Amino acid sequence: MRKQIKFVTLFLSLSILFAGCNGKTEITVENDIPSEEPTEVAEGEIQYDADLKYNTYFEKNVSTPSDDGSNKSESGSNSASKDYETNINTASDYYLEKGNPDSDPNLKFNYDVVDTKGLSEKTLTMFAPCAMYLKDSDTANGDILSSKKRLDILGFSYDFPFYANATEFVHDCEPDKGIMNQSRIKYEDWEYLMREVLKEEHPEKVLDTLNEKSTEVNVYLNPDDNYVYLELGSLGWEDSARVKEVKREGDAYIITYDLYSLSYCLTGVSEVTIAESNNKYGYSLVSVKLIEEYEW
Repeated sequence: MRKQIKFVTLFLSLSILFAGCNGKTEITVENDIPSEEPTEVAEGEIQYDADLKYNTYFEKNVSTPSDDGSNKSESGSNSASKDYETNINTASDYYLEKGNPDSDPNLKFNYDVVDTKGLSEKTLTMFAPCAMYLKDSDTANGDILSSKKRLDILGFSYDFPFYANATEFVHDCEPDKGIMNQSRIKYEDWEYLMREVLKEEHPEKVLDTLNEKSTEVNVYLNPDDNYVYLELGSLGWEDSARVKEVKREGDAYIITYDLYSLSYCLTGVSEVTIAESNNKYGYSLVSVKLIEEYEW
């Protein structure tokens, strides 16, 4: 009799358990990932019903590698809108959309293909800082630098002798020791650049304006050796200029530069006019004109 009662009790328990398993509420979601029902289940392992659907979540805007090796952004299907895919390959496109989308910052000026009207790469590089820093300026009054404030000419005063290939290296930057990147140029060579290439009639006033020291950029005269020293901290520069086009009008050349911040954000377009000169560099500055400016 006890055996029959035990048997009935066991039968009822199994029936209730079976009814409970088949009475689960079905969860309907958009991402259906079926799985094969395992034939054996290890102890402690959860067995999933192959007929059920399960919620699957994708974190929005997470970069995942694609088959071609590039990164693409995955977004949930309930996302109301999709912004720019912000991976490293599209960042420049995003910023260019705010400026001039027809310009590609990854395409550098090809000196072998594009007509430079006879100007060398060295000359075009030399006058790039003029496009970057001396916006809407000219040399007619002989005070293109001495008429400006320190912060307006500091970056230019560091870059111009360097881009002119007129400096010599002293030592590299060592931030942990408080040592800045340093190069130098003889005062007479620096003054020659000012007077003959920039038509600046007051180079001594320029040095007086630059005399204040900072922790990131310095340009100053050392009277002990009569060198002008150029110092740059560990942060470096964010601005750059790249040649876009060269035109010639008589003895003058109009060089169009695209201006960039962070090397890929197009911020403007500037025209630098230079003229043939009998100085050792072959050319002198006439004027700088900012013709386009973009917000980003």
